[in-house]
Amino acid sequence: MIHNMGQLLPEDVDISYFCNSGAEAVEGAVKLAYKYHDGNRKHILHADISMHGKLLGAAGLTGSPELAYKFPTIPNVESFVYNDIDSVKGLVSKLRQPKGKSDIYAIIIETFSASSLLECSAEFLKELRGICDSEGIVLIFDEIYTGWAKTGELFNFMGKGVVPDIVTISKSFGGGKSSMSGYTTRTLFYRKAYDNLNDATLHSTTYNAFGEECITAMEAINIVVEDDYVGKSKRIQQLLSSGLKSLQGKYPDLIYEIRGSGALHGIIFKSDINPLMKSLISFLPAKVFKDERFLSKLITGSIISELFSTHNILTFFGSNQEILLIISPSLIITDEELDRFLDALDKTLAVGKGKLVLNFLKQKVLKT
Repeated sequence: MIHNMGQLLPEDVDISYFCNSGAEAVEGAVKLAYKYHDGNRKHILHADISMHGKLLGAAGLTGSPELAYKFPTIPNVESFVYNDIDSVKGLVSKLRQPKGKSDIYAIIIETFSASSLLECSAEFLKELRGICDSEGIVLIFDEIYTGWAKTGELFNFMGKGVVPDIVTISKSFGGGKSSMSGYTTRTLFYRKAYDNLNDATLHSTTYNAFGEECITAMEAINIVVEDDYVGKSKRIQQLLSSGLKSLQGKYPDLIYEIRGSGALHGIIFKSDINPLMKSLISFLPAKVFKDERFLSKLITGSIISELFSTHNILTFFGSNQEILLIISPSLIITDEELDRFLDALDKTLAVGKGKLVLNFLKQKVLKT
């Protein structure tokens, strides 16, 4: 299994550790980066829009209102503005040891943010790689959601011409059958951190690399490569992007923005309300209006509800800073199934914002 991962990833990113969940993979990667520096650096950076997991450590590296509750977490975490290299440079310049050496042990980032559907530019990532090289900072790419052809490349970073020191993987890795995740790092980094008798077991787990899970993951990888899932992802991109742009032209009063790549797309809906909608929601508890994103959630949730109850199509919304209707089909979806989805979305939007909200409130609120 380690050999297979090494064959797929570039350069010397070829030593893997396998565990159970994506958050575990993130925490393992962060521990390795900290150990690589032997605890001599204190800080880690993450983007202001990020979703790295919900364990104590991974949650502390997550920049999302979804995790607003402040649990205790790893110390000395700083955030930078996503895809803004000047924001990174400012922190790198600020966080230094007394003799001038960098005090940052790692930078973790999603090259494609699955919860916001925003993407780092190649230029940003190349500069970020250069900063990490010159400052000795471990660069971690989180590909837990976007890996395995989800955004049109086997891993999203492969389309950017930049290679990380550690990459985290999960979700599709288990082929929809087993709970499987892991991180893969450069040989040099692994050996410096753990390749000695005293430290070899510093990072381990009961469910590390179980045989059945590994065999399932190996077969899933074989299918992804042999059946050209990257090509399938690009085909989905072509059809889905074209169809969604057509709907945006048809419903300009509803659709504000379309984002996405490969088999991962999303829609931001306009959240303005008319007097009818204002009267519809005026009876709701006052506390719901304390959420600045309430109207976006209400409108997007109403569309999700209609798609499911009328057309038997399941979607969901991303709950980062912006609320998006997330369209994330399986890579085995057919052209006919994509056409069915686009037709259902067309019929749903044709119902109109006010009626969609009214139907949703009748189903979900008034019944209770």
